[in-house]
Amino acid sequence: MSMTSQVFSIALHSTASVTAVTRRLSVRTLTRALLLLVIFAVLASRPLLAHEFTDLPAATQQILGAVAERWDSLDGSQQQQLIEGANRWQAMTSEQRQQVQQRFQRWQTLPENQRQQLREKMNSLKAMEPDQRQRTRDAWRTFQSLSPEQRQSLRQRYQQLSNGQRDQIRERLHERRP
Repeated sequence: MSMTSQVFSIALHSTASVTAVTRRLSVRTLTRALLLLVIFAVLASRPLLAHEFTDLPAATQQILGAVAERWDSLDGSQQQQLIEGANRWQAMTSEQRQQVQQRFQRWQTLPENQRQQLREKMNSLKAMEPDQRQRTRDAWRTFQSLSPEQRQSLRQRYQQLSNGQRDQIRERLHERRP
């Protein structure tokens, strides 16, 4: 075998080895990536870990005192929502807290059917695209900025419309949305 053929054979063998190693690395990397994806999917599908009520800060325990007895029966995501709510409460000014308390008292006095309607409206608001949600909030703020007489007048005018006219208004408003 000539020197040239030996060099060519070594180079060919080295190239084949490098290709095989690269393929193995690619398969290993791909396998590891898939394994990580599976692990993340499993972790994401699990509820958040539960917290021991006694491990919460004293201020949080005081705020959440009404649910202390049934705390262990709540799943981790419910506990986390309550903890986040308590944290928001602690960050509020006294005026903001008073407003929240007044709203809660009004909520408690509503009949169940009205509460359900409000829940459905809130869920539809949450389902909106962020820009659409912002426009809806802006429209509500504009409505709220009207005097009580203007709001009442607007409500009465809307109620006097036929169902067809109301549908036309809704369609026009819907068309304005991108």
